[in-house]
This record gives sequence, structure tokens and C-alpha cells, in this order.
Amino acid sequence: MRPMRFRVLGPVAVHEGPHPISLCGGKQAALLAVLLSRANTVLPRNTLIDALWAPEPPPSAADMLRWHVHKLRKALGEERLTTAPSGYALTAAPDEIDAQRFETTYAHARHLLAQGDPVRAGAALQDALSLWYGPAAYGDVDNPMVHTEATRLHELRLAACEQLAHADLATGQDTSAVARLRPLVAENPFQERFRAQLMLALCRSGRRAEALDVFHDGRRLLDEELGLRPCPELLRLQHSILIGETEQAAT
Repeated sequence: MRPMRFRVLGPVAVHEGPHPISLCGGKQAALLAVLLSRANTVLPRNTLIDALWAPEPPPSAADMLRWHVHKLRKALGEERLTTAPSGYALTAAPDEIDAQRFETTYAHARHLLAQGDPVRAGAALQDALSLWYGPAAYGDVDNPMVHTEATRLHELRLAACEQLAHADLATGQDTSAVARLRPLVAENPFQERFRAQLMLALCRSGRRAEALDVFHDGRRLLDEELGLRPCPELLRLQHSILIGETEQAAT
């Protein structure tokens, strides 16, 4: 079987060595994304038809699916895309799919953090996050099963970003933490954990006034958009900043 790299942590793509494999249009890319979301598992034809043509598949959907499978098999090789009585399955080793490599590396990083090794954990988290080059491609397919997988991966990515900021703070890399956290707060304004980490990193970088501005921006946003107050963690951190005890604040 020809070794390949399947990429779904961004627009779906396939590489054989350094060379990209051309996919014929959006439907073929979507078919590959669906098959990769359940790699090495037979997916029923109706599931694939719904994923590609919901909510109203055309009368010719079964024939069109066979054509797209034929073209995808031609691109990837006969052994990659197998036919079963009920449907089709794509064969891929875990290390050939970037999403699975991300999850494996992230799990290793979490273990390192639990063992009290934030330096090696930070390096592993950077390796895991470097695999992302856009929103998970599964999100381009209008199918609940695939959307669930895209959402799960997105949540893991946010968790990995939070753990990387934690590792930066634990090793005194406050300036690096600020650079990582500013765009995360902007993109996820209601994620109070990111906001707390940014406040702490700014304060430890000697930017106390900016840290308090981040708190007040979050408090105003919560009040205007949701009618809520900041969480206890943010309130405690604001108090610690005001009295100059951020070294004792949780990271």
C-alpha cells in the first residue's frame, strides 16, 4: 500500500510523499472527509449519500456516489477504498491521518503535564497544534455525524491551546503566553479561562494596567451580551492583580 498523509485539520487534502494528490471537485473532497471521519469502518451507502446531498438527494445519487467512489479509488489506489455489501471503507493507519496524530500527541502532552514536566509538555503541544492549518475539513460537510467530529476536534484544539498557555506560564514564558493568548481571546471572547490566562501573563510581564483592561472588557461583554457577571476565577484574579499577589494566582 502506497504511504500517504491525509489532512483534515484544515481543507481536506492528501499527499503521497511531498506530492499532493489531486481531487476532482468538492464532492470528492467531501466524500474523502466523511470516510476519514470513520476511517477503517464501513459506512453505509445511505449515510454517504445523505452526507453529500442532504437534505434532498437527487434520484441519481446512488449512481453519482459510485462514480465519486470510482474516481477517489483511482486517485488513492484500489487497496485504500474497499467495497462491502453495505457500503465503503477507507483504509488508513492512525499516523497517516493528521487528526489522529494530533490526538495522540495531545494525549502525550497531557501526560507530561500531569507528571510535572511543563517544558516537554509545551514542546509536544506546539507539535500537536502545528498540525492545524484551518478549521477542521469535516465542517464543510452538511451531515450531523461529521459536524459532531469537527466540533469534537475543535474543542480539543481549544483545550490544547489552553494547556500550552498553562505550560508557558508554568515555565515563566509570559511574553510568549501573551502573544498566543491575545488572538485566542479575540476569537473566543466568552472563554473566560483564556481571558484569565492573558490577564496573568500580562501582569507578570509588567503590564498590570493592560491586564485590568482585559478584565473590564470581558466584564462589559458578559454584561451586554449575556447579562452575566465574570466567573469566580476572573474575580479572584482581578483582586490578586489589584493587591499585587499574582505570583500566588493559579495558572
